[in-house]
Parts: sequence; structure tokens; C-alpha cells
Amino acid sequence: MYELKEVEVVANTFSGVVLNPIHIQTMDSSTLEKIPAMQLSDVVKYFSGVTVKDYGGIGGLKTVSVRSLGANHTLVLYDGLAASDYQTGQINIGRFSLDNMEVISLISSEGNFFQPARSYSSASVLSFQTLKPVFSEKKPVNIKVSFRGGSFLLLNPSLLVENRLGKKVSTSVNAEYIYNKGEYSFKLQNGNLISKERRKNTDIQVLRVDANAYVNFSDKQFLSAKIFYYYAEQGLPGAVILYNTSSRQRMWDENLFAQLHYRYDITQNISYQANGKINYSYLRYLDPDYLNMAGKLDNQYWQREYYISNTALYDMLVRGFALSLSNDLSLGNMNTSMPNFANPTRYSSLTALTVSCVRRRELLLITLLHTYVSDKIQKTDTNTNYQKFTPSVSFTSQPFKDVKFTIRVFYKNIFHKFQQRHRLYSACHTAIARSKILKTQLTWEPCSASGLASVFA
Repeated sequence: MYELKEVEVVANTFSGVVLNPIHIQTMDSSTLEKIPAMQLSDVVKYFSGVTVKDYGGIGGLKTVSVRSLGANHTLVLYDGLAASDYQTGQINIGRFSLDNMEVISLISSEGNFFQPARSYSSASVLSFQTLKPVFSEKKPVNIKVSFRGGSFLLLNPSLLVENRLGKKVSTSVNAEYIYNKGEYSFKLQNGNLISKERRKNTDIQVLRVDANAYVNFSDKQFLSAKIFYYYAEQGLPGAVILYNTSSRQRMWDENLFAQLHYRYDITQNISYQANGKINYSYLRYLDPDYLNMAGKLDNQYWQREYYISNTALYDMLVRGFALSLSNDLSLGNMNTSMPNFANPTRYSSLTALTVSCVRRRELLLITLLHTYVSDKIQKTDTNTNYQKFTPSVSFTSQPFKDVKFTIRVFYKNIFHKFQQRHRLYSACHTAIARSKILKTQLTWEPCSASGLASVFA
């Protein structure tokens, strides 16, 4: 009789992305380490079909547009739940850190139909999945400290602490601080006169904290909790007029959210997941030299959102049939320090029914999304209701058994609503965006060649 010694296997966790009828682009942690990048926006640029708008280096607004549809049609998921911004409708991915990313994915269609209904409401989905702690048997605590520096007094320390609390519970805390003075020199030309100046009021400091807790009740039940905090204060350099390089404009940006994710695999065929999120955002813009009766311009904006999601999945593994039903409920509001502002409140309900059918080398995925939105304007005490059914169909076929030649066709109709605030009149307008997407893709893997044709209507 022989006694086998214990063998420990360590590997990266599965990203949660399944075979997609259209196209999924992913980067895992090993790929991210090879890319010389400091910010998420520098990495996302490597995805095909992506346009990243960078409005000013570190601390600047960074939005993502896919296939030129605009940033309003790109949904950003952070650990499975959507990030939101009622003020602009666009997500600033500069708020998130690159250090603790495990997988970054760009999905052009419904890649995983066991997901919240919000994931079906946009043309493309940009998903960020953070690192989950991995421990060895004799090391229940992992600590990682890093420091980066650069030109113009760039300081970027970060700390990652992972702790295992028993066999079922683990935690992780990632904190990062960025400071940059940013007073770079430049040449100012006025006719034949050239002078060397230095940019003023370009300092910035950023603080990020990402705390997580993971609970494995059993092989079938899993719970995760996250608290994310972001704070940024920065100067805004103004235009150089008559050799005047001074500027005193400042901006503060703060974001705090807490989210929960619970999954329960009830049987081999039935699964259920629930999500909840509370989001708070604050933005302040100050111009002490603004010419008005108050002698300054000081605008402040507050956003709050309460979100809950439930998803059920029935998967007949043997017969190749799957059915999922998801419902998302959210309540959001926005108010400002500006007088006579509309102060909008939005209630929305999204319900998605998805059917998947696999037969030999064909895959058919059909989704029907119902969107209901109710907007209330406090200033005028009026309510506006909208609702719409929008379908999407995906078909994948591999006609030859021994040749990896794939045909993919995807159609999606989108009804997307977002609010726009008109700064001059302090009014709230609702914009309705409808877009139809038709894509056809042919892929032949043995020769490493692929053909792609896309049509947008």
C-alpha cells in the first residue's frame, strides 16, 4: 500500500465568457503584463474596431466607441455589473485601474446569455474582470507593493493585500494613489516672437480603493461583494491669452459604489443568480475667475442609483437547448447646485428572454428584450413613459466537419435612452437612440485568414 503525496494545482480562474455567435476579443492577465501601458485606455486600443477618445492624459475623460456607434452605445461592465452615468450617458474608463485586471473582454453581441438584462441593451459590451485571490496551502496572505514614477513628478504607489479567512472566505483590497504635477514646458509663438513657457495648474491626484469579499458556501453556491471608491482632484489649465498662462479652475470627481453577486446552481440544468448595486457620484467644477454677479462659477452635481437584477437559466445539456430569463430594476436620480435645474428621476425595467439551440455544427441564439422607462422631472412635475420590444438573432454554422470554416450572422435592434443636460438653460432633455446592426463574418482558422463584412443601418 502506497500513500500518494498531496498535489497542488494552481491556475487562473475561468473568465466567464463562453462561445459567442459573433466575436469576442479578450486579454488575460498574462497578455496585459506584456503590454507597455499604464492606463486601461492604452490597452483597450488594441481591440479591433475600437475608438478610444482621450480628453487629456492622466485624469482626463476616456470613453470607448465600437464601430463608430458612439460611447453611448458601449456598455461597461465591472465585475459583471454595469457602470452608469446619468449626466453624460458615457462611462469614463479612466476611473478603473489596470493593476488588478484579470480579463478584459470586448463583446459585439450576446456572448453569455446567463447575464443581467442590461447586457442586452447596448450594441457592444466592454467587460472588466478583476483579479481573484489565489492562495497556496502554507501562505494564507498575499501582499504586493509596487511603485512607479515618471516625468513631471509622477508618483504612483499601489498596494494589494489578499487574505484567506478559512476554507470558504477570502478577501482582497487594492489601493492605488497617483500624483502628477504636470508643469511641462512649451514654446509660445506670437508672430516672430517665440518664448518658452511652462504650463500652470496641471496638477492631479487620484485615489482608488477596491475591496472585495468572496464566500464559497459550496460547489453550487457563491457570493461576492465589492466596494469601490474613486476620488480625483485636478487643475484645469486654461487657454494662453496675451502671454497669460495662469488658471485657477479646479475639478473634483468622486464615485462610490457597492455591489453584490450571488449564484446558485440548483441542479445540473437549472441555475439562478442575483445582483444588487448602490452607486453614488459627485462632480464639482469651480472657476473663481468667472465674470458674473457671484464673482465665480461653482457647479456641483450629484447622482444616485439603486439597482437589482435576477436571472434564471434552464440548460438541457443533452438536447442542446437552453432558456434564460432576466429582469433588471433600477432607480436613479440627479440634482445639482444650479437653480431651476430639472432634477430628473428615472425608473427603468429591462426584461430579456433568450433561447439557445445547438444542432450538430449550428448554433442559433434569439433574444427578445423589453425596455420600460419612466422619467419624472421635478421642475415641471411631469412624467414621461417609454416602452419597446427589441429583438436580436445570432446564427453560427460550421458547414464542414474537418475544416474549421465558420459562418456567423448577427442582427440586433437597439432602443437606447439616455438623458442629456443642457448647461445653458439648465433643462433636461431625453434622447432616444435607435440602431440596427447586421454583421456577417467568415472565419477560416487553418490558414489564419478571416473575412469580415459589417453593415450598420
